[in-house]
Amino acid sequence: MDAVLRGEAQVFDRTITDAAGAERHTELRYVPDVQGGEVRGVFALGTDVTARRVAEQALREQREVARVTLASIGDSVSTTDPHGHVTFLNPVAQRMTGWTSEDAAGQPIETVMPLLDETTLRVAPNPLRAALRRREIMAMAGGTVLRARGGALHSLEDSAAPILSESDELLGAVIVFHDVTQTRAMALRMSHLAQHDTLTDLPNRVLLRDRIVQASTLARRRGAAFAVLFLDLDHFKDVNDTLGHHAGDQLLREVARRLTGTLRASDTVSCQGGDEFIILLPEVSSAAHMQTVIGKLMAAVTAPYDLDGQAAHVTLSLGAALYPQDGADPDELLKHVDAAMYRAKADGRNRHHFYARALHGEIQRQQQLRHDPRAALDAGQFWLAYQPKVNPASGELLGAEALLRWNGPDGPVSPATFIPAAEETRLIVPLGRWVLREACAQARRWADAGQPLAVSVNISAAQFADPTFVDTVQDELRAQGVQVSIDDFGTGYSGLSYLHEFPVTTLKIDRSFLAPGRSGPQATALITAISGLGRALNLQVIAEGVEQPAQVRAMLDLGCAAMQGYLFAPPLPPAAFEAWRRDWPAQHAAFAAHA
Repeated sequence: MDAVLRGEAQVFDRTITDAAGAERHTELRYVPDVQGGEVRGVFALGTDVTARRVAEQALREQREVARVTLASIGDSVSTTDPHGHVTFLNPVAQRMTGWTSEDAAGQPIETVMPLLDETTLRVAPNPLRAALRRREIMAMAGGTVLRARGGALHSLEDSAAPILSESDELLGAVIVFHDVTQTRAMALRMSHLAQHDTLTDLPNRVLLRDRIVQASTLARRRGAAFAVLFLDLDHFKDVNDTLGHHAGDQLLREVARRLTGTLRASDTVSCQGGDEFIILLPEVSSAAHMQTVIGKLMAAVTAPYDLDGQAAHVTLSLGAALYPQDGADPDELLKHVDAAMYRAKADGRNRHHFYARALHGEIQRQQQLRHDPRAALDAGQFWLAYQPKVNPASGELLGAEALLRWNGPDGPVSPATFIPAAEETRLIVPLGRWVLREACAQARRWADAGQPLAVSVNISAAQFADPTFVDTVQDELRAQGVQVSIDDFGTGYSGLSYLHEFPVTTLKIDRSFLAPGRSGPQATALITAISGLGRALNLQVIAEGVEQPAQVRAMLDLGCAAMQGYLFAPPLPPAAFEAWRRDWPAQHAAFAAHA
């Protein structure tokens, strides 16, 4: 009161309890009554301000809730006044922009949050300005990045909205944004994986086809041409089988590197999976130009390879086609260049072939061969024939080889035709499983009938490469009494490395060593060497393709007593084999009498 008596007005807050016992907030205002320079009295005014104090407390609590919420939210939040000057940054926004809320206060939003086009790095508009101007929610343009105060770039997704009062007065704006740098990088990575080969990182068939579509559209508009090449490594399986899959993968990566390094940046080298590559040459428009490029590619690919210290050599078969003369659309062009490549293989490999209309029938045959074996397996058109293996000296029946046969709708199909097609399409794996099951079932039927017989089954290298086959069979071969023989020893895929890799019990001398024209000192020395190798390793040696009595005598003289061939019996259906088996003792007696 002393201050009031000195002529100074005073305001006090008091909390009182009313008659009902409730607390009331009261504002007491004391105003001196000054007359003639002297305080003659005091005016006292009491006002109940309970409602105002409650409202102020509620507002403080709301602001605290808003502050805690904005501080806790995972997205970046920034607010501005109606002029676009920053009034608040939550902690996430502070970390992303590199600005503290205090430093940012009063700065234009473009200073605190500079946005750039991620491709050109030119300044991009901030959606907050449009939100203030149009008074509606605005989204950021796609492909926008934020440049933080320290220079780091962040890919963003955001939206901005105006802040309006209940009376529709513009109070400012808020922009909410979050960092999608990792998400966008992952999306780009997934897109890359979907369009590229995982081993070589070359474009896959999806991306290749898209580029051929683009090239054909451009060529059609310009009245121009372009070339497509189909490359397939010859006998690539040999590398996998002899040096291992790691070496095979290393070889494919090196081939990809050489192909890419030989061509222009505008060309596309794609990997179709495995050892097949297709090349798009958009600037090559003639056969002569193609010939030059093909020469460079073949020289690059056939040069020696060093695969972790192991030397390797490969050749390739190549097909070539021109747009539009060899195919007016991408699918037709790819089909024709594929046929040209297979013609190069059929002509002896390590060569190239240009597509010609005469290959149309071969295209249909190749497509049929890739489809029909699978349909035949489903339709039960395959069956097994059994060719006996005998000792012509003693007359002993040593066993039988199960050989796959196919009776198609148009008659028998040669194994020399459908087996390569099955290997190419990987049908050889399920087909091989069927052969193994069927041969085992037949062997069981003979055993149950009191006529047990060892039955051998041909297993392709592709089956040994299949992890499920190796897991289920290879580790238990000896335990289950299943024996492994190396077929066609000395030719094709057969090699000495197999004797080390698999639990081999038998070697089979390929029929080519017994063929007419192969007799002589060299052939005799080779057969003697194989027989000696078998004896040294305690392996049985069987000569296949025996068709003449003279071959029997020669094999016996060279130490090979086990034989198989048409001289004794052709591959027979089970019933015919059983009939032959009953007659074999008499046949052997007659054979021995004339030997």
